[in-house]
Amino acid sequence: MKLSRLPGVAAVRLYRHTAGRVPRTRRCLFDVSCSRHVEATLEADGLRAAWHAMRTRMARCRPGYEFLFGEHGPAIQCADGAIVPVGELSGAVCAEVRSVETVLQPITA
Repeated sequence: MKLSRLPGVAAVRLYRHTAGRVPRTRRCLFDVSCSRHVEATLEADGLRAAWHAMRTRMARCRPGYEFLFGEHGPAIQCADGAIVPVGELSGAVCAEVRSVETVLQPITA
């Protein structure tokens, strides 16, 4: 990692450390959290790419998402219209998808 990227990486890690202490109303949508995704992008590609990664991620999961159940299996449609397959979702959201799918199964059968 370039030395010039250390302050940015330190800022992301500080954010993650302090944000982890704040109670959340929603679970993280992605398996790789936004802060870890931004940190990895910052280390690999620099500040401009990390800024873009952060804006793209935040647009995806805010203000919310919808469950999709189709012929290719369950997925999530993000606020920006992007489709995220179950394999990229956090364990908590996958459990939520399974519980909704279980409730919907008798209705669609």
